[in-house]
Amino acid sequence: MPPDDWIIRPATFADASAVAVLASSAEDVRQAAPSDVYPLQTQDVLRWLGREGRSGYVLEDRGEILAYGELNPEPQASRAYWIGHLIVRTDVRAQGIGKRMVASLTRHGFALLRARSVRIAAFEDNPVALACYRACGFHENWRQEVGGRMLVDMGQRSRRLGRTGERLKRWLLPAPGWSAARQVAMATLYGSLLGLAYGELAGRVVAGFALGAVVAAALTLLYVLAMRTAASVRRAAGRP
Repeated sequence: MPPDDWIIRPATFADASAVAVLASSAEDVRQAAPSDVYPLQTQDVLRWLGREGRSGYVLEDRGEILAYGELNPEPQASRAYWIGHLIVRTDVRAQGIGKRMVASLTRHGFALLRARSVRIAAFEDNPVALACYRACGFHENWRQEVGGRMLVDMGQRSRRLGRTGERLKRWLLPAPGWSAARQVAMATLYGSLLGLAYGELAGRVVAGFALGAVVAAALTLLYVLAMRTAASVRRAAGRP
């Protein structure tokens, strides 16, 4: 069962019976779907898949379903999602399947759905699941007692800056592709703005321009050194 053979695809109603038998104990059902009871029934999974706005996915190996999970929108938050009903078949656990499922759903939420946040939860007495979520980049949000057990909610926020932020980052922050002329120009701009701000606040315009020139020179030197260091690292790694 090599990972290269694993496929994650949207779940269909035809998968419901195969998903139901993934939960092989009452504890499996309590962890994945606390509101349901063991044994999990096909109609339970059909109910999950039939809820408006919800999206179920299965991980299969050469046609055999090994895991199930959902990526669902938060009802009262824009572009926020939660991963739920995560179940991995008992005999294939501890092989990276759960981590692959969580990581793929999280990546799908951020990359394709442009989510601002994705969260997931597990009970405190399920340290394996919590360790898996931490390894996928999730951090604890809060804890709440549910049915006498402590539920740990974990979240991850998007690192995307948005279209405007990405443009500003591309134009204002130094990058390996910048020419020396552009480095000098941007350093001069930053230094001048800082000098003007100082001059306005201190009432000393000439001193402000002098400070700006010094800052510009310092930034230019730092940019050049940073670009040369980055180029050296790429050459050492055999990259262009």
